[in-house]
Amino acid sequence: MKKRTLAILMILVLATAGLFAVPTVTIPGDVTASLQATIGEYFYHGFTTGNVGDTPNAGGFYAAKTITDAFNATPPSFTYGYKTNAANSTFSLKMTVADFLNGSSGVVKIEGVTVSGAGALTQVGRDFELFTFTGNGVDNTAQKTISIVPFLTFNNGDTDITGAVIVAANAVNGAPAGAYQSLITFKITGA
Repeated sequence: MKKRTLAILMILVLATAGLFAVPTVTIPGDVTASLQATIGEYFYHGFTTGNVGDTPNAGGFYAAKTITDAFNATPPSFTYGYKTNAANSTFSLKMTVADFLNGSSGVVKIEGVTVSGAGALTQVGRDFELFTFTGNGVDNTAQKTISIVPFLTFNNGDTDITGAVIVAANAVNGAPAGAYQSLITFKITGA
């Protein structure tokens, strides 16, 4: 009888210990790691910081940048660059700077563009040549910090980045109220 009592006690202990219990946790789905690599030439370009939630490309650059307080006393700035291991390729990276527009009712002109970083800056009208590159097959990275200076205050005789004389309505202190946007476009041209 002792063996039988002992057997029943063992079953009760095991049952209360959860050995026969059904799992109550929800098992999540699988997770994955993606390992990627490139053999051969590559070229990446963009901004060193992006917008919240954006993902950089494989070179670490972001495709878009938004600055929401562009009429602040401190001019808006961002860093743009490229990374490549191209061989036997020649190209230029150019930036086009547009005025700040408020639909069709307002235009705030660009007072100046400053660029810091290696190399010379060439300007033709609204276009700025930031980089020229001739491939040599090794990793090359270059970056420049760019500041776009809008006209905050009008002064008689002021000229914009193209050399055109502006009017009072082309400065923040004389422009119509509203939301303004300036698009800065980066183009790559090959030779």
